[in-house]
Amino acid sequence: MEIRTVYTKERLLAFNRVAAGYKPWFWIVLVVCNVVVLACFGFLWAMHAVDSRIWLCVALVLFMDVLSLFCAFVLPRLMVSKAKNLNLEILYTFTPDGIQTQAKNDLIEESVTVRYPFITKVLKKGTELYLFFSRQQGYVVDLSSLDRDQLEALRMLLQSKITVKHFDWL
Repeated sequence: MEIRTVYTKERLLAFNRVAAGYKPWFWIVLVVCNVVVLACFGFLWAMHAVDSRIWLCVALVLFMDVLSLFCAFVLPRLMVSKAKNLNLEILYTFTPDGIQTQAKNDLIEESVTVRYPFITKVLKKGTELYLFFSRQQGYVVDLSSLDRDQLEALRMLLQSKITVKHFDWL
């Protein structure tokens, strides 16, 4: 089965949002740490024990929060137009042995075969299929050109070849 995908600005940003959102423990730890810091600050405030060092620490924690959100969601929007894979056209060929990719744009022209065990996470959202091979790297496959039977055949092929904990076909 062959599927052609062009990495548009919107597609790259959508991949970034999915990758950032698929780190639940990072966001949970961030929220818990903020709750603890703000609770301690409230306790110190109630005891009238807040001094300049406490204000500085709270300001640094809030700065780190804003910086984390900026790096996860705003910075990619600012940098996407400079991405080397912008407007990259990839032909994905799904075979019983792996995924063959042929990529081509002004800067890149390459062919790679990825074996199925290399895939760590599969996520289908709408007409996009995300195949991760690390926390922040993966392929985006545009499924909009496939009919129902082809989608089902692709799902069955991937489920039979990829044994991962996160296989979400929504």
